[in-house]
Amino acid sequence: MQMPTPKNSEGEIVKMSLVKQCEALKLPLHKIDLAYNGKVEIALVKHFEQYGYTGAYIEGKAIFTTLKGYLLKVLTKFNHLNSKEDAAFRYLEASLSLTAEHINAYLQEIEDINRNTFVENMKYILNIPFIQKDCSGLTLEFAVAFFEALDRQVLKNLLLEILKNPYKYRNGWCDVTLIKAKKVRFIEVKTSDKLHDNQIFTIPKIRNILPYDFCIYKVKKIKDDETI
Repeated sequence: MQMPTPKNSEGEIVKMSLVKQCEALKLPLHKIDLAYNGKVEIALVKHFEQYGYTGAYIEGKAIFTTLKGYLLKVLTKFNHLNSKEDAAFRYLEASLSLTAEHINAYLQEIEDINRNTFVENMKYILNIPFIQKDCSGLTLEFAVAFFEALDRQVLKNLLLEILKNPYKYRNGWCDVTLIKAKKVRFIEVKTSDKLHDNQIFTIPKIRNILPYDFCIYKVKKIKDDETI
């Protein structure tokens, strides 16, 4: 569903409080108390896992790396080193910037790829030591859930949007992506800060392409003995 264009400019919205930012961008704002140690994003994913969701907590890296799983065959074909390893290792935004003229081949691969090939591609990508470190919040389970949940035409539309400015679109994604069957949720996690300029740019544009739930969760950290 096409969301209305915000009445305020990005420059105006970035100066607002979180509550006002959510109102301007029409993003639901939820509040939740969680007892946790470490990263709050991981805590929120674990919270939703209790309700059957599979999650990733590395912002746009989860989406870009999973997209790489769809495109690995053609990324390898057009890789300047003719290397599958380099195509899997290299950030997707870098590969797309270097090979944007092959967009039709990328779109066709999204349409044609089957589940088995995608899974093998993701296994290969996730087995690279750099990817394991850089994308520690991305699992094969999440990637498979992504493959089964997202419509191919939606993915093609997303790739076309990313290609307008691959490096700009690598930033500003929601912290957490959750999937349960065909239900997909993109959640930006906040504790004390508000939306940054790259989020104010990226989230509304991506939300107009991905017909899923986008929202903000403001998390209050509590002690274990405060939980009910």
